[in-house]
Amino acid sequence: MSIEVTVRQRGFFHKTPLELEDLTGNNLKYGIMDFGYRLIPEDTRGGVLVVYDPEHIGRGAEAMFEEGMKDRITLRLTEFGTTVYDVNLFYEMIERICHKWDTEEFEQGGRKYTLYDIEKLKEENREFCMGYFRDAGRLSGSDVLTVTAVMMPLRIPAETLEKFGKENDEEGYAKYLHDLQSVDAYYALPALYQSRQTGEIFGLYAISAGADSIISRKPELPLSSPVGMDQVKFFAVSFYVFSEKTVAGTIRYEDFAKEVLTPELKAFDDEHVILPGLPEERIREIVEKYPGIRLPEN
Repeated sequence: MSIEVTVRQRGFFHKTPLELEDLTGNNLKYGIMDFGYRLIPEDTRGGVLVVYDPEHIGRGAEAMFEEGMKDRITLRLTEFGTTVYDVNLFYEMIERICHKWDTEEFEQGGRKYTLYDIEKLKEENREFCMGYFRDAGRLSGSDVLTVTAVMMPLRIPAETLEKFGKENDEEGYAKYLHDLQSVDAYYALPALYQSRQTGEIFGLYAISAGADSIISRKPELPLSSPVGMDQVKFFAVSFYVFSEKTVAGTIRYEDFAKEVLTPELKAFDDEHVILPGLPEERIREIVEKYPGIRLPEN
């Protein structure tokens, strides 16, 4: 569920165009989501921007933005799992746009509000979020929930969210999301390919020598995947070696997991671990140990 707000510029003539800075102000950053809901920073392609606070990285807010737009703009804030900082930046964007377009009114959920209603709306959203958390497992029907945060999707146990809710710990939840998303590592997801000859679909992960990665202990699909796990024939991992600017080899995911995804690795969230960057020598050992696979032409 999302809160959707529309701000319109009144009048017909001499309308003032919006600029990116009207969304970000002096302290916010922006980007777009890729196929796996990972952030591509400072990119505006597609017109759906994620705006977020770099000092408090949570879920951010969305803006349907094109440079120079003059008539109206739509903003969205996800009701579930937003932090107090997400709520604040969302309504601060609304205030900046209203001031730029010389209006005090905006529409939220089909109803008209004014800038004087913002504090009440902020409080209602914060109460909804903490209230949902208190019973997250039952309401979601799941023991683990996916939170599509700014930098990447996060898999969070319902009991963790319930603890934040029962303690009404808004700051603790905000810090929890920020700390997870501040890990300096590549969030690995498979690209999906289809064989020209057989039509079979396979998933391919890419691991680069020396680069820390966040990776699932079991193969997974991007959230936007058009196919299900039962339609994927196999998953594989390719190792890229920078010094040679080439792929050193490709092995099956099962062999990769057995060799490097050991129990000693540090957990990232409920389903992912942090894999320290593998030295080039270690990669060569792995590709020599396991039979390489030849990927179908796609």
